[in-house]
Amino acid sequence: MLAGSHGLVETNKRVRPDHALQRAFGRAACAEQSTISETINGATEQNVTELKAAVKTIYQRFSHGYKHDYAKHWLNKT
Repeated sequence: MLAGSHGLVETNKRVRPDHALQRAFGRAACAEQSTISETINGATEQNVTELKAAVKTIYQRFSHGYKHDYAKHWLNKT
């Protein structure tokens, strides 16, 4: 998604070739699309619950949108 893709189907075309994106996440490369799909398909309900909690925590800790005072003014793109 960060590389402008709209779904898992674009992993091999957009995410894997984006070396700067891989480095930004401390990785040398990205898993192949089928490997990612197998991992997602193997997720349990508990895994999804844990992932939702982790994403919420990350959003609350690092997001400017979460911390922004919308009562004062709109959040700018910059």
